[in-house]
Amino acid sequence: MSLANKITWLRIVLCPAVYYAGIVRARFLFLGLFVFAGATDVLDGFVARRFNEYSAWGSMLDTIADVLFYPSALMLYFFYPTKMTANAVLLGVMIVAWLVGMGIARERKTIEKPHPWLSKLASLSIFCFVVVSLLDGFVQEFLYAVIVINIAGAVNKAVAAQGGRT
Repeated sequence: MSLANKITWLRIVLCPAVYYAGIVRARFLFLGLFVFAGATDVLDGFVARRFNEYSAWGSMLDTIADVLFYPSALMLYFFYPTKMTANAVLLGVMIVAWLVGMGIARERKTIEKPHPWLSKLASLSIFCFVVVSLLDGFVQEFLYAVIVINIAGAVNKAVAAQGGRT
């Protein structure tokens, strides 16, 4: 197994601990695990490119790890229940858009291809929002930006899967 895939597996293995830390409201444990697991998302791609370890399997594994890891951002509910509940409809729209984009990519058998740049920006926006929220407080306007970027990323992924430009 390649080093890049081992790093991706680490993110998958960390996911239950990330979710658990959120559910029990262990703010700094959640933050530490979230940052560490998020760093593996950057590191696995870097290692795959640097050491020529890119493979369709590795890309699919990375997508699986992303699908398991990034929803852990919803654990912010346990730290900001009122604010997250107030934004439930917008968060739901974002999630549905993401599911549709992933569904189209899966249907078109493009899900294992490298992620479009806007999808990477969407993931980065989620990551930064969680970190900033836990360190400095929940910023409503930041959440709006994250939602817009993620809906755009989902549309971009769907267009790319249809053979359009990204």
